[in-house]
Amino acid sequence: MIRFLDCSAFYPSFTADFINAWVCAVVSVAGAYFIYWLSIKRIRQDRLKYVTVLLKSFIASTKSQSTYCSDHAIAVKQNPFANFHLKFDANKDIKRLSDKMDQEGVYHAFLWKYKRSPKTYGTFKDLYAYIDFLDSLMDDLIKTNQRSMEYIWQRKKEYQIAFNKLKAHIQRLTLDGHANQNNPNLVKFAETTLQHFLNKENDGENVVVSYTEVVDPLRKYIAQNESPSPLVTDIFLVSDELTAIYQGISLQAKHNADDYDNYAKELNEKAGQLDIASKQLQEDFK
Repeated sequence: MIRFLDCSAFYPSFTADFINAWVCAVVSVAGAYFIYWLSIKRIRQDRLKYVTVLLKSFIASTKSQSTYCSDHAIAVKQNPFANFHLKFDANKDIKRLSDKMDQEGVYHAFLWKYKRSPKTYGTFKDLYAYIDFLDSLMDDLIKTNQRSMEYIWQRKKEYQIAFNKLKAHIQRLTLDGHANQNNPNLVKFAETTLQHFLNKENDGENVVVSYTEVVDPLRKYIAQNESPSPLVTDIFLVSDELTAIYQGISLQAKHNADDYDNYAKELNEKAGQLDIASKQLQEDFK
């Protein structure tokens, strides 16, 4: 009788194969999950670290901008007719936080770090409320500053045109025989006043000097000493127009200064509140 060799000892059982495969699968999955978990943890930590870096930079920049606004307000109040330019801090971190940053990713990283609770939800909401407010405030400051500069420039341009008109009227006055006969004192006063101004190589763009040395004295002289006549009336009306423009520039500049003071206050206050709201995050991710 032929006997077959029992080879079972040379091959693992089906059960052993299954267990071995199952263990390998579990280990592989566990290893992959562990690596994935470490990767997610690192991403969340890096994200919060980056947010912290941006926050510190922006808070410092906002406080600097507050100082710039305050200093600018003081300068404008002291000299409303000067061509001052508001200094801006070259920092775009607020845009990175408000527009470029994945806020949902930051939100989940924040909850991962500080757990899910009403307090945590509130803290994160406050954090981004300050960020959004400051972002909007900076945009508004830039627009307001641009409008203010355009308004002052436009009014100074109007003043220049009106002052050139006044000079033309004065020159006509000095050549007018009727005026020289009937208003000799006015002719002499107007001619001398204008020539004194022109000898200094000034022009109408120098609003303060042209107003104080030509426009205001001439307007007051006519009002106090002269009787109405077509040419005299023309000079008076132009000088009156120049006075209105001059006072308008001064008044608008003072309003602008008040606006800059308000921006300075808001920026400093909200930057301080953002600093407090993010204090724990800054401490944990130094």
